Amino acid sequence: MHLYLTRKLMKAFTDAEKTMKETNTTIKMNETEDNAQPQRSFFKWHGNLVKLQDNDYILLTNDATGFTLIFLNPYEEDYLEFGDWLSEALSRMMNRMGFSDHSIINYFKSFGEITVSRASNQKLMGKNSAAGQLVTVYEDYINDDECFQDSWSYKVSEMKKGEDGSVNAVEAFISEFEKTIGNSTIDVAVAELEIRLKLHEMKDVVRIVQVPMNVTFDDLHSIIQTVFMWQNAHLHQFILEDGYTLVGAEGYSQMQHFGAQGEDTTDSGNHYLLSDIITHDENRQFNYIYDFGDFWEHTVQVRKIWTEHKQVSPKLKMMMGDPVPEDIGGSGGYAYYLEVMNEPQHPEFDSLSHWAEDYHKRKYFLNTVDSINSRLQEYM
Repeated sequence: MHLYLTRKLMKAFTDAEKTMKETNTTIKMNETEDNAQPQRSFFKWHGNLVKLQDNDYILLTNDATGFTLIFLNPYEEDYLEFGDWLSEALSRMMNRMGFSDHSIINYFKSFGEITVSRASNQKLMGKNSAAGQLVTVYEDYINDDECFQDSWSYKVSEMKKGEDGSVNAVEAFISEFEKTIGNSTIDVAVAELEIRLKLHEMKDVVRIVQVPMNVTFDDLHSIIQTVFMWQNAHLHQFILEDGYTLVGAEGYSQMQHFGAQGEDTTDSGNHYLLSDIITHDENRQFNYIYDFGDFWEHTVQVRKIWTEHKQVSPKLKMMMGDPVPEDIGGSGGYAYYLEVMNEPQHPEFDSLSHWAEDYHKRKYFLNTVDSINSRLQEYM
């Protein structure tokens, strides 16, 4: 594998060696690529050291696919161990993409040591800079506690068009693996979730969904919003078995800004995959709260977990009960709404019908298993 780095980033590596009085043994600095045995572009990366507000981050982009890796505020020892950091980052990202351990091992066997030289290709550095613009757009995904930014890297790669014309750089990476290394094997853990919207003195609204466990809790939030036809207009949180709380990226960013996050009890949902939290023994049931005003409480029960050897999209398997209108005033407001809708002579029938016109259209035209599953495909 060969890294082409800017002068600024090269200097950061050499400064770290001087400060620590050690030699970086995980990568070979100032090595030119072997022209006799040139590496495929799949194993070439361009990198820069970029500043974002008070943070410095290493930004690497893959030449063949555009897949992006972000390393936040590396210390001197992180530079000295960067080859190990890079290998761990790639392994984690490939696992998240669904590659089996066997395929990940084959990937690392396909190149030798990690070598580094000065970047000179302005076109490829321009593409690295373009990825940097996306990095700033999705800075809510930052995780101050980690050097390698799993969720931030994956989000930018999902939103970045693949260099081969693929929908995004994630799909481009999967496709390029097949072209360069050969057939891959896939291992994706899948959970079947029974999600119940609790309504006071009324039957629960139930959705049973199959979800790949390599998605984040922020992704699960979007999936729940879709299957219950919520409009994602309010904050939310997941409450785990031990009381630990996961909130949305935007909400967590606001909490950090105002210093309101619990030191040890709250984190961002985009920092965790379902597989990080849900096991056969732990967090088999947890709560999802949406809209802290109306306070819509959903219980999430893990019915079963299994492994698929193919890429998996979220899929709605069963639905029972109608979706609930947004901003109706909680269970009490919804009960009153149903009462009025069942009495055409009620003095508020016309005004409430007009208020809920958009809800009625979505309920009658979009509230089917097939329609919902077509919208869930975007979470592939």
